Amino acid sequence: MRPKFFWKLALTFLALLLSVLLAVDFLAERTLRSSYETHGFQELKALATVLRREPLPAGAPQTPPDISALNTWAKNAAANGVRVTLISSDGTVLADSESETQTMETHAGRPEVLQALQNGEGQSTRYSVSVKHPLLYYAVRENFPDGTPVILRLALPVESIDQELATFRTRLWLWSLLILLLACVVALLISRSYTDRIERLRQQLPGFALAGNAYRGIGVPDCVRSGRDAAKNALET
Repeated sequence: MRPKFFWKLALTFLALLLSVLLAVDFLAERTLRSSYETHGFQELKALATVLRREPLPAGAPQTPPDISALNTWAKNAAANGVRVTLISSDGTVLADSESETQTMETHAGRPEVLQALQNGEGQSTRYSVSVKHPLLYYAVRENFPDGTPVILRLALPVESIDQELATFRTRLWLWSLLILLLACVVALLISRSYTDRIERLRQQLPGFALAGNAYRGIGVPDCVRSGRDAAKNALET
């Protein structure tokens, strides 16, 4: 029968380890995600500042060549990996670097667009219906050369932070499992040293008997059994 003292040490350590791991996992996810979003919005804002220096076509597109020119501008602006969208003040998508504008619904209710129209700039993190995954959005109010208002919106995918978190979780739980295995070995050695001492005392002292299941056995049956053995040993000596 394995020493119960070993199980006490092992289960106590396991409970503490799981508690710490869950806390670390929760806090690390919040911290990493917040840091990623902050850095992402800063990157989008800096890129928007650069793109605003690039002249837009003469005005809102009216003809197929105008639409083509605006889409070309958006795709060239997105060469660094971000998604670029141009949106009119009424929410109509004028150009997009990744999707066909004819298939896109009005963006008048998008939070970042509303903020940009009201305050000059806006940002949000949400699921994109067009590209089917979460994005970081940064929008800024701009004007065409003819004075027509337009919203320049940039977006970055959130998938990279999910991948980083998955990698972090895998390493965290693998290292924790290794630590748990090492701790179990140490706990087993410690418990054996205690039970070996008690066993030597029992052999050296004829009238000494150990009752209960604090060191050997598990549960009430072993406790009762050890009590009977202790009583029997005491009567015989």
